[in-house]
Amino acid sequence: MLAVEQKNQRIDQRPKMLTHFLESRRSTKRAMAVCYDIIAIILALYFSCALRLGSINFAIDEPALASVFITLLVSISCFIRLGLYRAVLRFMPHQAIASVFMGLCASSIALATSSFYLDSFMPRSIPLIYIFVGLFFIGLPRVLVRSLVSLTLHKQIKSKVIIYGAGEKGRQLAAALQQNDKYK
Repeated sequence: MLAVEQKNQRIDQRPKMLTHFLESRRSTKRAMAVCYDIIAIILALYFSCALRLGSINFAIDEPALASVFITLLVSISCFIRLGLYRAVLRFMPHQAIASVFMGLCASSIALATSSFYLDSFMPRSIPLIYIFVGLFFIGLPRVLVRSLVSLTLHKQIKSKVIIYGAGEKGRQLAAALQQNDKYK
């Protein structure tokens, strides 16, 4: 009974926004991730063009908008195929960055191809810059959120244990508990 009360107190100590996010339905989390990725892809494309052209003010014509739309469709579909929206964030392995990188490479190829066929003004170096800016906008937030979630969950799940006895079995038990993430 005491352990349940301590666990409830620890859960209440989490930030409310994080608690609300973690307790929301999986479909809601996926929809939030897709919406964020759409915004991040558009920002990555804009900053890639701004870095390449050296100005934040540049003309965007209809073929360029069509290229952006095609890039968005290809990017989100690649991220879905690579399983970025299927994985549970707190258990997501670090290989997800590799999946983000592969998705951005496919997205970059789609950007270069669509801008070529639609005859939009797109310097050839923008797709390469887009990959690295996209890693910053798409990969880095995933790593940060995963770290934040694992830190807050790691702090709250540990239960206190008292070992009574100083013999060899007590030392073995202490060593085993130090290896375990559930007890401190």
